[in-house]
Amino acid sequence: MKSILQNKYVQQFNDIGFTVIPNVIPDLELKHAQEALRKYYPSPDEYFANPDKFNELTSSQFAGLKLFPWTELSLNQLTVHPNVIQCVAGLLGTPNLRLAKGELWAKFGNRIDYDQEHHRDYGNHALTVPRRDGLYREATTFIFLSDITTTTGPTAVVPKAVSDSIPYGVMRAEPGSMRNVEMYATGVAGSLMVYSYEIFHRGTAMVDPKGFRFALLADYRAAEATWIGKHSFGRFGLDPNLNAFLEDISPEQRVLLDFPAPGHRFWNEQTIDDCQIRYPNMDMTPYTKAYDPTA
Repeated sequence: MKSILQNKYVQQFNDIGFTVIPNVIPDLELKHAQEALRKYYPSPDEYFANPDKFNELTSSQFAGLKLFPWTELSLNQLTVHPNVIQCVAGLLGTPNLRLAKGELWAKFGNRIDYDQEHHRDYGNHALTVPRRDGLYREATTFIFLSDITTTTGPTAVVPKAVSDSIPYGVMRAEPGSMRNVEMYATGVAGSLMVYSYEIFHRGTAMVDPKGFRFALLADYRAAEATWIGKHSFGRFGLDPNLNAFLEDISPEQRVLLDFPAPGHRFWNEQTIDDCQIRYPNMDMTPYTKAYDPTA
């Protein structure tokens, strides 16, 4: 697979703390995901024709959040998309990743103030603190499902050169203290924005009264960093949407959700047979082929 992660994006991520990579999601898959959003949100035209009809989406800054797994496979698939995983693996410096969170987030103009103060995300993602040497990091990603401009509520990020001297135990910056140096994460639909969880950032106001923003957020951690994770997925084990998703994706993609890989010691004749019962449409052939009863 051709690499879409150019060195300049790696340098931006390491030096500044975030990067926006364009054209990560191919046009057809982006179109399907945008169409699938209608299962959860009105179109912008529909929303602005009668905002009062959709008050539940703007009752708070976070009212537009919808948690993974979703009913639409085209949305679920973006969390394990090969292009996304390639980028995150390259930025975090490890091919062994785990999905730690999945959210859809819609924002609309002229109803709620989305402005936030600068903060570090790790506070509600882990009970520990980040390491300064970059080991065991978590990356937050935004897959832009609409164009995001300076007037449609982009994420504002404080460059590492400005904020890195602040001890990592400090999760919130002095209000307003770094707004004059922040950078906006903007880009066209299909772009991937990635920032590390020790970076100060904030949500910004929806300046355009007719503005809107649709994004799919997914967090990824190094596999060995088991202490990091905003969401766990075992609690969704009875959700038919998650089960259908697991049946559809590859063994390598299932590993991102902590599903044991083929050849793992978890697998034996019993676990293979019983997983086939639990997931009737899952192809268990890779697990059967990799199982060695003498190991």
